Amino acid sequence: MLESMKTYFAICSVLSVFLLLVAPMFLWLDQLKLDRANRVGYWSLFRENAREMKWLILAFWLSGLVPAYVQADAPRPMARVTNEHKFESADAAARAGLKAAIKVSTQHEAGGLVYNCEGVFVYTDPVTNRSLTYVLFDYQVPMDCEVAAMYHTHPGTGRDLHMLSSQDIHNMHRLSVPSYIVVVKTRMVSVYQPGVQL
Repeated sequence: MLESMKTYFAICSVLSVFLLLVAPMFLWLDQLKLDRANRVGYWSLFRENAREMKWLILAFWLSGLVPAYVQADAPRPMARVTNEHKFESADAAARAGLKAAIKVSTQHEAGGLVYNCEGVFVYTDPVTNRSLTYVLFDYQVPMDCEVAAMYHTHPGTGRDLHMLSSQDIHNMHRLSVPSYIVVVKTRMVSVYQPGVQL
């Protein structure tokens, strides 16, 4: 979540600076077409346009920060084990969880965790934030269990849906467990291991 906020903020900050510097440049280049007597310096145009555009730039900059905070402050569902399915491996449990997640939603990301409970593997019921690009949830590991894997869906269309997002990679390395992804449209399952170069 924090990494996502940093990404939003960084992108919009860079774009804001770019817009502030480049917008006057186009006007300055246009000035080169005029006769020498009527030309004005780049920095003169920069100062003039900076004053006129400062509120627009500020609004654009903040527009990247607001969605990040909205995402961070939005209530997150609790991933719980309420089903009675039990499996002999984390792989089998994660793949079953993916099938259940597709049934929850084909339009939004859905996912959960797999627990290893003394050699018996179970998956939490898949949850969703009704977002196309992320699924965030809270969880509480049951007694005598440990997190063995994570799983979630990638809805939508695109050639890279089978790949982990930066947030997915962060979560995988934070928990140090395999991450299972299914592309909803094709039902293609990809498995990524922590510590393996992507």
